[in-house]
Amino acid sequence: VMTLALQRDDAWYRERLAPPAGRVRVVIDTDAANEIDDLFALACLVFAGTGLFILKLHAGQRPGTSGLRKKVTVFQRTHYLENFVQALFDVLHGDAPAAGQTLVLGGDGRFYNRTAVQTILKMAAARGYARVLLGQGGILSTPAASAVIRRHQASGGIILSASHNPGGPDGDFGIKYNGTNGGPAPEKLTQAIYERTQLLTRYRLSDAPDIPL
Repeated sequence: VMTLALQRDDAWYRERLAPPAGRVRVVIDTDAANEIDDLFALACLVFAGTGLFILKLHAGQRPGTSGLRKKVTVFQRTHYLENFVQALFDVLHGDAPAAGQTLVLGGDGRFYNRTAVQTILKMAAARGYARVLLGQGGILSTPAASAVIRRHQASGGIILSASHNPGGPDGDFGIKYNGTNGGPAPEKLTQAIYERTQLLTRYRLSDAPDIPL
């Protein structure tokens, strides 16, 4: 195996290290609050001066094979859940509404489940879904959600679960998407969702009141 080092001259480095001109749009995407390089980067950006516009400051929203899992306190951050759900809907539907489609929704009942369900219901309504099949009390296990998706020929389902991870106010929360076959979203889809989460500047939410679960 041969490793080739890229040769760059001083002018190349000076050009890229020069202060940018005008307003700079930045998305800060970090999972590691304890990594010193991330902390330095955040400090430099925050104190950079008037030329900086922080578009978004979120822990990274890259879903794994079991969806997106973070601490409840992360999901409770302003617009955090909404950003991910809007990215999911955008990837699934592009600029089109989800007219005539059915979405399955539910979770394992852990802390923050009911709050997340109400938010997703309003976002699904704003997206134009014809109906949402919701587990009673907002509770629906992953196997049950998969069965409901297939039986009712739904377009897919959002499952709120962090599996065996501990729950509670200081515990974990998770969100994942299963496709029309009831199975987990493929890597190609989760990658597209992640990329979309970094670009959003808005999301759509119905102004309807919460529904009794």
